[in-house]
Amino acid sequence: MRPQTDRNDWLGFFKNPPDTVTVIVTGLAVIQIIMSLLPVAAVRRIWRLVELSPARMMHALDKGDILTGMVRPILGHMLFHVNVTHMVVNLLALGMMGTVVFREMESAPETKRHDIPVVFTAFLLLSGMFAGVFFVLINQDSWRAMIGASGAAAGLFGAIVWISFMRPDNSNAKNTEPQATIIPLLMMLGVSILIIAATIFFDTSKLSFILFKSASAWQAHVGGYLFGLLTYPLFERLAAVGH
Repeated sequence: MRPQTDRNDWLGFFKNPPDTVTVIVTGLAVIQIIMSLLPVAAVRRIWRLVELSPARMMHALDKGDILTGMVRPILGHMLFHVNVTHMVVNLLALGMMGTVVFREMESAPETKRHDIPVVFTAFLLLSGMFAGVFFVLINQDSWRAMIGASGAAAGLFGAIVWISFMRPDNSNAKNTEPQATIIPLLMMLGVSILIIAATIFFDTSKLSFILFKSASAWQAHVGGYLFGLLTYPLFERLAAVGH
C-alpha cells in the first residue's frame, strides 16, 4: 500500500518543506537579491550571457557554438528573474508545488530516500531546459529574450496534474500503479487543454505585461507543463528504485 502523504497540502512548503526545495528556493532568492544590488549595466551584461534569445541561439548553433551559445542559456536562464514580482510568483510556485511533488516521490514504496533530492532536482532542471528548448524551437526567428524559472515550475504543475488524475487516492492499495483507464486519461487530457488555453490567454494578456513588464513566454510554460505531465511517472520510478 502506498502510504498517506501530505501531497494535497499546498501549504506544506510553509509548514515542513523538504530541504531540497528550501535550498532551491533560497538560492534563487539570494541570486535575485544580489542582482538587485548591482548596477543596471552589470545586470544587463549578466542577462545577456544567460537569456534565451531564439534567433541568437540558432545563429550560435549554425556557428557550432554549442557550449556558450546553447547550453549556457538553456541552463542559466532559470536562475534569474525580470523583477521582484516575477521572482515572488515563481518562487511561490516552486516552493508550493515542489513540496507536493517531492513528498509524492518520497511516499513511493521501496524508495531510496537519499536519491530523491537528485531525482527531484533532475526533474526540475530538465523541465526548465525542455521549456527553454520548446520556446526556442517555436520562436526560431525571434530576438525576444526570456529568463526565469517559470518553465521549471510548469513542469511541477504538470506532474501534479498527472498525480491528481492517475493516482487519486493514496490510501487505496489498488492505486499503487497508475490507473490506466480511459476515463482518467480523457479527464486529464481535457483539463490539460484548458490549462494550456488559459496559460496562453494569460501570458499574452495586458495583466501579464503589467505584472512582469513584458508578455510572458507561454511557449516555455506549455513546454514545461507537457514535459512534467508526460515524464513524471519515469522520474517517480527512478526515485522508487528498491535497495
